[in-house]
Amino acid sequence: MPQPIAQPQKEALARWGAAIRCAWSSRVAALLWAALWAVLPLPPPAAFGQSGFEREVLYTRVAGTATLRAATVKYELSPAPTLTIGAVASVGSPAGADGLCMSPRGDVMVAGGAAAANMVHRVNRADGSVVTVSPGVGAPVATQLSLDPAGDKVWAVCTVGGSGRIARIPLSPFAQGVASAISGADTVIAQVCFAHGRMYYVATGTGQGSGWLGTIDPITFTTTTPPGASLVRTSCRNSLVARWNGIESA
Repeated sequence: MPQPIAQPQKEALARWGAAIRCAWSSRVAALLWAALWAVLPLPPPAAFGQSGFEREVLYTRVAGTATLRAATVKYELSPAPTLTIGAVASVGSPAGADGLCMSPRGDVMVAGGAAAANMVHRVNRADGSVVTVSPGVGAPVATQLSLDPAGDKVWAVCTVGGSGRIARIPLSPFAQGVASAISGADTVIAQVCFAHGRMYYVATGTGQGSGWLGTIDPITFTTTTPPGASLVRTSCRNSLVARWNGIESA
């Protein structure tokens, strides 16, 4: 059973959130806030009782050059909670640049999104070079990516003409994926993740901050929303705080 978050950690997270919101007022700040939750593992509770920590944050920009960027975020707890964001550096320029995840070998996988339909990119951190493949036949629009627990493929949440698809994209070799239709309780989903030996999905609701959480079969791609499932989502895309009474006592 997952351990509950200690009260000092909760308080530090709250201060961290307030600090980063005040750090910048631009769109980059919102993207960094999303990336902090979507990309970086949180430090263990003990870390919040120490002097702080330093992490690199990766984030995407849909247009222009250097669409994949990085910045160093430093958090110091004492003598007062302080968040410092370092200089922004270019990592690469994949087209579209929507959702992202890391591959086991350290490359950054980036979805092309609506601005670059039918594209999923692999960006080499060493030299910024980009290799692009299709997530599947039918020119699907890949929006969000998740690494499979086995580490041998990436899952891309896609749409084709407004219909939901989920694509399996192999990593060795990195090649065109297979996009499959989604069926069941929800046929258009926003993101997938893995926990408790299951594949979960997020479906968006009709208004901002609304939606729900369910499970999706990784073989049949059938979605199931159990009774009592609910989701609370912040205004930043990819920053999700899920609440579901049926998740393994979590």
